[in-house]
Amino acid sequence: MIFKNVLFIFLLSSWTLFCQAQTLHVVSPKDNLTVNIVVSGTTDFIQSWLLTPSNIKPYIKGIHEVAPEQTVYAAFLIAGFKPDENGKYNFIVHWILYNPDGSIMFDQKNYARGFGNYPKKPSFIMADPALDLTLENSDPAGIYRLVATVEDLVANMSASGEYKITLAKN
Repeated sequence: MIFKNVLFIFLLSSWTLFCQAQTLHVVSPKDNLTVNIVVSGTTDFIQSWLLTPSNIKPYIKGIHEVAPEQTVYAAFLIAGFKPDENGKYNFIVHWILYNPDGSIMFDQKNYARGFGNYPKKPSFIMADPALDLTLENSDPAGIYRLVATVEDLVANMSASGEYKITLAKN
């Protein structure tokens, strides 16, 4: 498996996200702390979020099945974080990739983060960096689970989310 950094932190308005393979149900950003994982075969969705006005719902072509050596891009969308007394938010994201047999393939602490001025409207923040993920020919076929945990460093709370990716070999 190969992973690299994709840069950007984006402030997102209250958007509903759609994935082609399945609908991704994203909790409203004013609700409790959540981390939503979005995985796509291209980084185009990151750029489109930057350029899309907040009143337009973005479309994300999600991916749930990959071939060996195919790189996918995972973004961690955080909502429900709290501001400190100075109006700042601060969170970190850890992730674990589980093999099809349930064992841990990778466990990455403090991988991504978000910090800055608390948004005026409830919003999603994309943690920086996103994750480039490539399952290799030597990895076993089956369903991999990407589990992300966000820690709100202001509110001293955490939440986890999961995304399943199938490595299919012909």
